[in-house]
Amino acid sequence: MINSPATLVNRMVAKLRLRQMQLIVLTAELGNTHKVAAEAGISQPSVVKFLGDVESLLDINLFERHARGMRPTAACHTLLPTLRSMLRLIQATASSLVDLQTGTAGVIHIGALPAACQGPIMSVLARFAESHPHISTHLHEDETAALMEDLSAGTLDVLFTRQSHPYPEGYAFIPLLADRAAVVARSGHRLASEKQLTVDALAREKWLTFPASMTSRTVFESWFARAGRQPERLNVTTSSLSAIVTIVAESDALVVLPYSLVAPSVASGRFCLLDTEKIEPLRPLGILWRSDTPSLAVRILCEWMSREIESTAGPAAG
Repeated sequence: MINSPATLVNRMVAKLRLRQMQLIVLTAELGNTHKVAAEAGISQPSVVKFLGDVESLLDINLFERHARGMRPTAACHTLLPTLRSMLRLIQATASSLVDLQTGTAGVIHIGALPAACQGPIMSVLARFAESHPHISTHLHEDETAALMEDLSAGTLDVLFTRQSHPYPEGYAFIPLLADRAAVVARSGHRLASEKQLTVDALAREKWLTFPASMTSRTVFESWFARAGRQPERLNVTTSSLSAIVTIVAESDALVVLPYSLVAPSVASGRFCLLDTEKIEPLRPLGILWRSDTPSLAVRILCEWMSREIESTAGPAAG
């Protein structure tokens, strides 16, 4: 008999237990009820009974039994994201309750793009640390792909990253800072006083480039592809900010960088910002977190950063 959604909802609300949810997730991950029993600290027959009870409750097979263990069915794969999300939420809630009981708001592991590690976002984070002494923040800098993996795995709680669409269900993003591409040269470069430099004029210069996966490289390639010109490039490609700063400061090479990243070096006089005819907006920088499992500390940080950035730098482009 095919059950209606309402029937399954009523059954799960009335009879599905957290322990059963945990065992389904563990069985899908480990593929063997003996390993699940050892991990959960119960007997193997108990694991088998718990799983059988859920399958009877839902009137559907969640696992294929075979000689080497258990393989999740399509129904199990449908159920797993919800179960994992609920278990993470329970864990986050428990941590928040302990934080409240101990008077400690918690620990936040933050991942950030290099572009977010300069300027207003870091200034506001520093003020957050000063005004919230009971929240410990740990900052890790990396590129987008690695940061997203760590956020998904739960290694990181929050990312300072660029807006991207679409995010998976259960993620939330607040834009904090508008950004644009900037063409940068060493201080005193012969083009520093030029106005409205065209792409054709820029194509006659030598350039330092980033790896192909990075935003600045994408902007660089699109500019000159549309113009049908390919400028000369230094035979160095790097994502190291310290290397870029040194190479550009000691050569006539130009580089495309996010304004958010280069603004402090321009303000200090080490770099100059070239006046270009083309202004390329970039996706805004903001704060990304798992909205399905936020700790109290993460909620405090997200609300505070959003409020303080807006009062400091004005609203970001959405």
